[in-house]
Amino acid sequence: MNIFDMLHEPIQLKGKIRMFEAFSGVGTQAMALKRITSNYEIVGYSEIDKYAIQSYHAIHGDVKAYGDITKMEKIPPCDIFTWSFPCTDLSKAGKQKGMNSGTRSGLVYEVLRLVNATVDKPKVLIMENVPDLIQANFIRQFGEIQLELERMGYMNYVETLNAKDFGVAQNRDRVFMVSVLGDYSYSFPNYIKLEKRLKDYLEDEVDEKYYLSDKHINKIKAWKSQQNTLDNILSEDDICPTLTARGAGENHSGMILVRDKKGVRTITQKESWRLMGISDEDFYKAQKVCSNSQLYKQAGNAICVPVLENIFKEII
Repeated sequence: MNIFDMLHEPIQLKGKIRMFEAFSGVGTQAMALKRITSNYEIVGYSEIDKYAIQSYHAIHGDVKAYGDITKMEKIPPCDIFTWSFPCTDLSKAGKQKGMNSGTRSGLVYEVLRLVNATVDKPKVLIMENVPDLIQANFIRQFGEIQLELERMGYMNYVETLNAKDFGVAQNRDRVFMVSVLGDYSYSFPNYIKLEKRLKDYLEDEVDEKYYLSDKHINKIKAWKSQQNTLDNILSEDDICPTLTARGAGENHSGMILVRDKKGVRTITQKESWRLMGISDEDFYKAQKVCSNSQLYKQAGNAICVPVLENIFKEII
């Protein structure tokens, strides 16, 4: 905490909390808010992936959909505005084109446009993205974004948080920025001792289709680009590496492989959702409306719910 923060009262939202989710995915932001208060309203969300939209409504019911963020004119009245803009052009897994016009990650400027166009601005903005955002390639652009928000009356608080520091057995680093409107301060939550391991998320019985045959393993070995996948097979006592949105393709690129008593297998869709801190109840709702490949993708694109939950606790 700096001198500025000591001179300003911490932000504390009271009463009914209204939230809008931009780039919502399946709505892990709403999941987190629901866990800490019953006095809330999701006033709307913005998302263009039709499968994520299907899962969103299956889980959260009839929430107003605003569709493409580029078509929005302003932010509806709300207290919290969340914006996990696409990391496609920031992540090392992509081409790292940056937050330039015409890129998916360039949609960050649509958020600035909307905030600027909104007279009754949200009291709190919460951003999430990959750690590459604050690396040398993009830190200058990110600084300019923060400066623009400051010009609109916000104070920005930035921290890198890892899911494993908030009770989830996944090594998932993400950058969060909490932007507070007016003369208030914000402090990120304290860490929570990790008491779980991968085995706590695994299903007791798994269909044979998830297991790799010797022939399949040998085939993967032939692909040099996939050698990492085989070199990093996890046991039940490990912490899971970062889940990605690439899903379980034919060569299992980006998929987590585990070894149990029956052999080597991929983690299941339910296990991947559990590793994002999502309840089985919400998973079952999405499973009814989406394919297995989309369920993997949606987990990889989500925000770890317990991390958000603890961020919200410091605001409400």
